[in-house]
Amino acid sequence: MHVPASVKGPLLLAGTCLMASSHRGLASAAEHFGKVDMSLVFPQNETYQPTALFPIVFAFQFEDPKLPESIIPSITLNGWKTKDNKTEMEISTVVDGMRWVDWGNSSGLHWQYRPFTRFNDEASWFFRYVVAWSNCSTNETSTGGIQDSDNFLRGVITFNISKADGKPVDLVGATSEESCEALHGSSSSSGEIQHAVSVNVASVIDAPQLWAPEVGPDFCGQLDESAPLGNPSPCQARMDRAAEESIQASMTSWACSFRDVPDGIECPAKDEEGSALSSMNAVAGAVLWSSIATVLGGIVFHVL
Repeated sequence: MHVPASVKGPLLLAGTCLMASSHRGLASAAEHFGKVDMSLVFPQNETYQPTALFPIVFAFQFEDPKLPESIIPSITLNGWKTKDNKTEMEISTVVDGMRWVDWGNSSGLHWQYRPFTRFNDEASWFFRYVVAWSNCSTNETSTGGIQDSDNFLRGVITFNISKADGKPVDLVGATSEESCEALHGSSSSSGEIQHAVSVNVASVIDAPQLWAPEVGPDFCGQLDESAPLGNPSPCQARMDRAAEESIQASMTSWACSFRDVPDGIECPAKDEEGSALSSMNAVAGAVLWSSIATVLGGIVFHVL
């Protein structure tokens, strides 16, 4: 199959096939097919102000909530910081298996994000990421294993933190047409779309032997053999102010759950803390990744 330059190589993710699910009894493989778009949203190749909480955000767009669940997406990050002519790895590999995402509550747009507290001083950053997915194989007698070859998008993003030249974190602005096309390229141009991939799922099949019922779904997605990858549309993922405020509130709750709250973070007063955390569905202190999904009537938080 033809694989774009940014989507190639072996999958280096272990354990991402464990995904909690309550779904049982898949009606028909033919009922579930379509594409899943996965793309980087933030940060971009920009200069930002020092900030106490800094998110890494990816967007997932899909036509059927069964599709992203069936391909088990996962995100891996590595980050290097350069300051005073010294470069060090500040963020080691963070694997997000998105195990607790309730895709069924989404209307087709899901934001996956990870808060960081290491961007409050001036420096240059270099991030390498991997977005991966699985492909269920079959033979004549039974469902086989997960084929992981070629099933990932990898990319590199560089940005700076500067008091003088930086702009504030603006997730709504990051999904504007101008910012999006600056990051991904224009779909009308002849160049390849960057930092995004579209996966064509041809069917979702029963696969009870791949996972134990208590730790994973009893189905998996098969990619289209003739065209496993399509043309992504990352700029169709637009974030509104309510979604951004929900992300900021959740990140604040997460940071305020630490015994030693990072500098620069304002937490609710003690008498307000209980109601504030309840309304935000606070992320626990040990949480590595969080996510929100656009749903009918509002934003729902999923705790990982």
